[in-house]
Order: sequence, then C-alpha cells, then structure tokens
Amino acid sequence: MTSLVTAILALALHPDPLAASRDQSACPAPEVRAERRVKNLLSLPRFPEATARFGLGTVSAAEMRPLTSEKDLATCRALWSAVQSQPRPLSAGDQVSFYRSGDTFFVPITPRRPAKPGTVRIGEYSMIEVYDREYRFVARFGA
Repeated sequence: MTSLVTAILALALHPDPLAASRDQSACPAPEVRAERRVKNLLSLPRFPEATARFGLGTVSAAEMRPLTSEKDLATCRALWSAVQSQPRPLSAGDQVSFYRSGDTFFVPITPRRPAKPGTVRIGEYSMIEVYDREYRFVARFGA
C-alpha cells in the first residue's frame, strides 16, 4: 500500500527543479504548521504499528525536536541529500523542515501555495517523509 501511495504522489507532484537559492548546507527553519503535522502523525493510535513495521524503534511526539542548531548541520546536509535523491524532486517553492525523534527523521514537505486566492492546484499534497538513522527513505505519509 505504501508503494502505491508513493507512486501516486510521485506522479501527481510537478517536477520543478529545486531553486538554486535554497541553502542546502544549512538546516531549514522550522515551521509551526509542519511541526504540528508531524506531532499529529506520531500521536495517531495506529502509528506504533507503522514504527514496528518499518523498524523505526521508539519515536514519540514528546521527544520530537526540530533540527536547527550548529550541532545539527551534518545531519541536515545528509537529509537534504536524502530528500533530493527521491524520485519526487522538491519544487522551488516547497517548504521543508527537519525533525528528529529518537533515531528517526521526519521531513514535512508543503508545496508552494498559489499566489492567487481561490486558485486550486490539483495533485499537490503536503506530506511527511520518514528517514532512518542512516538517512535511508522509509515511508511517505500524506499530511
């Protein structure tokens, strides 16, 4: 089922190249709504089943923290590389932030919103990508 969702999302998202102005040598700024989405995902009653299925170990909303400090730079660089290696490339306006709980990394990705109010873009979904301690892609959840 996860591979089907991943395939649908990969086809639905537009493959704009990532803007050169995005600084991939630094940690992205945390985003309040994205952090709330990750905490909601981790708090779902059935999420422990997913952590067991994917071998994520212990993760919890209470222990989740944004990756933003100087000591997180190497981790952020590795996550940028991991995110860019996915078949669904980031678009120039996507909002991205990095969070950690235990040895698991959560990357909420929010596509850019239309500039014109009332405009709807079909096929663009906010998602949360999950990576293990070695920065390998584990799963993608709609969020």
